[in-house]
Amino acid sequence: MSGILGILASCNTMDEDQYHLRGKALQCVGLIGSAVGKEAFREDGLRIMQDLRKASVEDDGYYEYHAPACARICTALEEDFLPFLPAVIPPLIQTLAEKIDLSITDVVNEEVDGEE
Repeated sequence: MSGILGILASCNTMDEDQYHLRGKALQCVGLIGSAVGKEAFREDGLRIMQDLRKASVEDDGYYEYHAPACARICTALEEDFLPFLPAVIPPLIQTLAEKIDLSITDVVNEEVDGEE
C-alpha cells in the first residue's frame, strides 16, 4: 500500500497524465480496501480519506475517480466512514445534478443518402 500512497501524495493534479495516474491509484485503493476488509484497511483508509477531505474535489474527474473510490472505501470502513460524508456528499450531488449534453438519434427510421 505504501507505493500507492506515495503516488497519491506526489502526483501533481494539474498535469493531465499525473492526474489520471492519481485517479487510477485512488481506484486501486478502493479495490484493495474492498478486498481486504475493515480491520486490515482501516488505518490506510482513514488516512486516505483525511487527505481527500483536505484536497479540492472541484474537478471534472470527481465522478470518474473519487466517487467510485469513496464508495468502495465506505464499504470497507463501514461506520468509520461517517465523518467523511460531509466532504463526500456535496460534490457527489453537484456532479449528479449537472446537465448532461446528450442527444439520441433514431437511425433506423432516418433516410440514408440515396436510399428510401
